[in-house]
Amino acid sequence: MSTIRDVAEVARVSKATVSRYLNGTLALPPDTAERIDAAILALNYRQNSLALRLSLGSSETIGLAMPDVANPFFAEIADEVELAASERGYGLSLCITRNQFDRESLYVGWLDTQHLDGLILVSNRPDDGSLRALIGQRRNIVIIDEDVPGAEVPKVLVDNVQGGYLATQHLIQAGHRRIAHVSGRPRGLFTVQERCEGYRRALAQAGIAFDEALVCFGSYEREFGATALAGLLALPSPPTAIFAASDYLAVGMLEALRDRAVNVPRDMSIVGFDDMEFASLLMPPISTMRQSARDLGRTDVDMRKSIDALSYLVEPLLAQNPRLGQPVRVCRPRPHKGEVSVLGSHRVRSGTRGSNRGISHHPHRSHSAGLHSRNLTLGLKGMELPAREPHRTIAVARVS
Repeated sequence: MSTIRDVAEVARVSKATVSRYLNGTLALPPDTAERIDAAILALNYRQNSLALRLSLGSSETIGLAMPDVANPFFAEIADEVELAASERGYGLSLCITRNQFDRESLYVGWLDTQHLDGLILVSNRPDDGSLRALIGQRRNIVIIDEDVPGAEVPKVLVDNVQGGYLATQHLIQAGHRRIAHVSGRPRGLFTVQERCEGYRRALAQAGIAFDEALVCFGSYEREFGATALAGLLALPSPPTAIFAASDYLAVGMLEALRDRAVNVPRDMSIVGFDDMEFASLLMPPISTMRQSARDLGRTDVDMRKSIDALSYLVEPLLAQNPRLGQPVRVCRPRPHKGEVSVLGSHRVRSGTRGSNRGISHHPHRSHSAGLHSRNLTLGLKGMELPAREPHRTIAVARVS
């Protein structure tokens, strides 16, 4: 394989002259330029694009550091970041941290060696201050999903309190009073703390006493969803509905409920969080809070290109995952007698913080009439992003 030294020898110029000519930083007499061009053609020389970019002070590569890609939520973020980076002429380097500080430190260090122009960081572990100190006040790092408290860098975070509130409120409006909450590790993870805070706010507003026995903290993994469900069903007075802090947890619950022949939503109603693409394939489908991984990923790359604020707060929305075009049901607690019939549908209004985002009620509509399709936006501080898919309604059932 030919090198730049070979080109220089054939063209009878120095290696530095060839390098500067190819980089566009040196104007040469026509005959000299022609000799270099001829040598390149004769030797079939191909320039090292990475070396060229580094010589110009940019790698044109963005890093995405995340715990893993086995989790569907992280995988969707990675997919959208790569697409958005490619559209803007950037390459993407995927960095798997496995939630280990030494790996996070390694990838942050790549910013100082010109391997990366910027880093999008997803951390899913409590920080003891080490990660905050490592990040410092770098303006070429963007933190998403889970906050690193005290790190003064751009961030894209979801309004988890509002998300937890809306999810719990939806179950309360369906008539539930015994509502459980299953989530990840409570200490150090703000997504866990804030979603639980929203859950408690909704209960308090409805005059429902908080019951610690109905709250299970562990991890965001599917296996913990099944474990937590078993404990909840073993209670003397088990819940009739569950707010799962992630769709992945909800999957584990659905599997465990199916094994126990518990019907969802007739015997147990579930609302998840994340609106993952796979959630539309669940049997039965569930209601879920839309925290779009795709919108998070695309926003990150936009912030890397032009950072003008320290934080964007993404507003969650109550979504549905329809199967064959039918509304997702959240049922009232099952009585001893009676049939379940559709009462109507709830539609969530979108908007930025502080605006009216209540749920409007449409009585006496059938399944087909209850389906609405409308465009919506994700409310952000300082910007609005159109949602990728139209929002549809969520049906609520009652006992007749």
